[in-house]
Amino acid sequence: MDVGTGVARHLRLLEEMLASAGFSWSLTPRHANRRGDRAYAVAASHGLRWPTVDLQLFTQDLNPRLLPFAKRNVLLPMQEWFDPRSIPLLRGVDTILCQSEHSAEIFRPIHHDVRTMGFTSVDRFEAVAPASRTRILHVAGRSPYKGSAQLVRIWQRHPEWPTLTLTHAEGIVQPLDTPNIEQHIGHLPDEQIRRYQNEAWLHVQTSEAEGFGHCLFEAMSCGAVVVAVDAPPMNELFSVTDSEGFVVPTSQQIPLNMGYRFIADDAPLERELERVLALGPALVHSVGDAARRRFESQDRRVRDSYAAFFVEPARTRRAGPGE
Repeated sequence: MDVGTGVARHLRLLEEMLASAGFSWSLTPRHANRRGDRAYAVAASHGLRWPTVDLQLFTQDLNPRLLPFAKRNVLLPMQEWFDPRSIPLLRGVDTILCQSEHSAEIFRPIHHDVRTMGFTSVDRFEAVAPASRTRILHVAGRSPYKGSAQLVRIWQRHPEWPTLTLTHAEGIVQPLDTPNIEQHIGHLPDEQIRRYQNEAWLHVQTSEAEGFGHCLFEAMSCGAVVVAVDAPPMNELFSVTDSEGFVVPTSQQIPLNMGYRFIADDAPLERELERVLALGPALVHSVGDAARRRFESQDRRVRDSYAAFFVEPARTRRAGPGE
């Protein structure tokens, strides 16, 4: 089920990797849960299966009535969007694949086979003249958890700061009249977003929660400098020093379904932005280049991990906690 841009992007990556592993595939839309759904999960967990496909990948949400009809059922959840009421349905799932160690730690106590695959994204790199890399970018999309309102609040306090390009869906941030914020509300063509990503030397992506983290990893693919919050899974993408990106400490942790929102106070974020802005676009030649190398290395590793998983023989199912 596509519940947002991140899921849609991840589906395209999975399609690529499935095709590379020799699978043909089809996409089934998500259906609303109905009375009796749990019986299908129980049947699948006890080996009562009538497989019509080799592998079913559930991206974020489970369709329980499909569980008995695959040799292997695999879930790729985003912890902050996974409804705890669906935990009983996990007994029909053979493997949970997590994009981060943070996510894996959340799901391991409730399932017998949880694997950390790591995260990759679409390579958005496009060569631009170095002199053109002057933009500062924040991409929020449709998510209310990208830290957009806080970033706007801080930027409005600093009319001396360079212009921030802000892109988001309706309702994320109200229309602004701030001279140093270039606001784009609603849909932008993908080629325009990609141009902005590569023109930006600095991507400020202070997400409170991330399941997939495309905005962060796409920024790294462009060889940009990234500012994020120092909380999982966001900080799993960066080294602990400033060599690959900059992180801001958080002070609040708010439950969100199976995950959390991590909130940074204004003051430390403001200080870190002042520091990075003072260092300027020259950081692209050190921090940005290191971020690009991290993207390339992790992309290869993650694709290899998925390729190996897809061709792995079905394993004998073991009973998990609570079953």
